[in-house]
Amino acid sequence: MIIINFKMKQLFTFILISVLLMEPVWLKAQKFIHPGIDQTIEDLVYMKKQVQLGAQPWKDAFERLKAGIDLTTVIKSFTHVKHGRYGRPNIGGEELRLNIT
Repeated sequence: MIIINFKMKQLFTFILISVLLMEPVWLKAQKFIHPGIDQTIEDLVYMKKQVQLGAQPWKDAFERLKAGIDLTTVIKSFTHVKHGRYGRPNIGGEELRLNIT
């Protein structure tokens, strides 16, 4: 049987309380950073302001973006899309890619 003396009990209690009072760093979620999008919300607000002011090249780029968008497109949702290896099976994949309604 292991006998723990009084000082060991104090040390153990101190360590236990210290660990419990520490902020659990490993429980904090990291901020999500999208791997394919470099713009932050601050960037988007800045670009919007530049377009509203008519500043170049933002205004022309926004006009080209608007010209390339088909506003008559009706988006169709798909509950299940499966695009297997080499395109087989292809359940809803082609329709989703072409945005066919």
